[in-house]
Amino acid sequence: MDKVSVVLTSYNHAEYIDQSIKSILAQTYGQFELYIIDDCSTDDSWERICSYEDKRIHSSRLEKNTGCAYLPYTISTLKAHYIAIAHCDDCWKPDKLEKQVAYLDNHPEVAACFTRVQLIDEEGQPFNENGHIYADIFDKENRTRQEWLQYFFDYGNCLCHPSVLIRAEAYSKYNLFTQGLSGIPDFVQWIRLCRHAEIWIYPEKLTCFRIRKNEQNTSGDAAEKHYRNFIEQYLTLGEYVNPEDEQEFLKVFPQAAQYVVGGELIPSFAYARILLQQPNSPMKHLYAYRLLYGLMQNETSRDKLERLYGYTGKEFAQDKQREDVFSLIPKESFMQACLYFNCGEGFTEKLSVKKTIYITHDNRFYVEFQVPVGYLAIKALRFDPDANFWRFYKINSILVDGKPAHFQPLGAERAEGKDYFYTLDSQYLIELEQESDIERIEITGTTGLISAFEIDKTLQNSRNELMQFKVQEAQTKQRLQAAQVESQTLSQQKNSLLESQTHLRKHEQELETELMELTGTIRNHPVKMALKILLKRI
Repeated sequence: MDKVSVVLTSYNHAEYIDQSIKSILAQTYGQFELYIIDDCSTDDSWERICSYEDKRIHSSRLEKNTGCAYLPYTISTLKAHYIAIAHCDDCWKPDKLEKQVAYLDNHPEVAACFTRVQLIDEEGQPFNENGHIYADIFDKENRTRQEWLQYFFDYGNCLCHPSVLIRAEAYSKYNLFTQGLSGIPDFVQWIRLCRHAEIWIYPEKLTCFRIRKNEQNTSGDAAEKHYRNFIEQYLTLGEYVNPEDEQEFLKVFPQAAQYVVGGELIPSFAYARILLQQPNSPMKHLYAYRLLYGLMQNETSRDKLERLYGYTGKEFAQDKQREDVFSLIPKESFMQACLYFNCGEGFTEKLSVKKTIYITHDNRFYVEFQVPVGYLAIKALRFDPDANFWRFYKINSILVDGKPAHFQPLGAERAEGKDYFYTLDSQYLIELEQESDIERIEITGTTGLISAFEIDKTLQNSRNELMQFKVQEAQTKQRLQAAQVESQTLSQQKNSLLESQTHLRKHEQELETELMELTGTIRNHPVKMALKILLKRI
């Protein structure tokens, strides 16, 4: 009997199946058999599979596509000591099995050995696109099984399925298989495995994982795949916790120690609180409410909840009012508002308070801001109603510590008693009579969305104004260029005149010099001297 059974899944990857098969057959470790299961491919994958005549290959083709639902049965029939999973669009380095088998042989406490991963593109070349969802997802350090569970809970899957070599007995011993999960079936296996046994990532890139174009990978970054995975992750949130084993629970979630009171702990309650503390995770919050609801149905657990944590139906009701888990209320029914405080340094994000404001069905809103401790000597306030939608507002009143305050819109168009802000940066300046310490600001008013027609009209007007400005700018540039040409011409003429003046001055000086020389010559001429003597004699 061979020591390793390799299961190669195949579906419509004819262009890659040969590379995958050849990389397995080329393993330096030879004690393995290869089971290729074709899930009713519609391309020529099956024909390519059948072209191999290797006694290690056992191939079969399903009559209809099952989405890998055949894996549990297939693996349950295998007799090898270790099982490796391979996918038809990925491939292995030649020494992958050899190194993994040696490691598991020498570490009986480890149930599965994974490897580091080399990402490749559709042409089989190294894939090095920074920022891609797979860029560094498989590049993780080893840790204990409890630490793995905490990591899975916080960040999700980071283990590469086609890199695994696992002890065959683990599948049945730890009940690794489940049905109905098409997006994260392997992830649930790793969670269940780590609840009982250690795993190890071999620190070499022995598996090549292919990145498909246009997010064609099963777990690619596509909206419909995220929808599916959100539901499947919700369905598997109960896999992390064994309510009967408090010590194990505390090892996986050490932060739950704060819920140990007098040596007593309700793991389900602690887990619910941890779930509710996860930011931007409505599915985890929903599962928390499900756990709390379950605890509320039993008198014994209700009494214990109140005794240990002071948690009753009242607190449960308050928890449920904190968020719209199902996102059933439209986003436009909320305003993402911010109140800024000028304490001498102007309006900055540092001195501000943000609030989500609900708008009633008749368009009314009310918001109360409590001034944080330390906001002293306030000179002025600025209220920014909403940063998400173009709206109009009618502010009915702004009360500062119960007293009406004067306010004015900044940059709004006034019409029919309403302030229309054709921008996402709507602002109201709230003036204070004097610099003061205040505690509370209350704002009431009505609001509505500016219609798409009005927005388009305003944008079109802005575009027209921009075009007119560009035309004026172009005309101004032309006039400026003409003026510059004229200036250059005048400058050249001026320079020419200056040169002429200089030339004339020089010529004049030359004539004066010649005249002086001529005058001196005449004075000393013999004829002139003889005339002078003659005149004297006469």
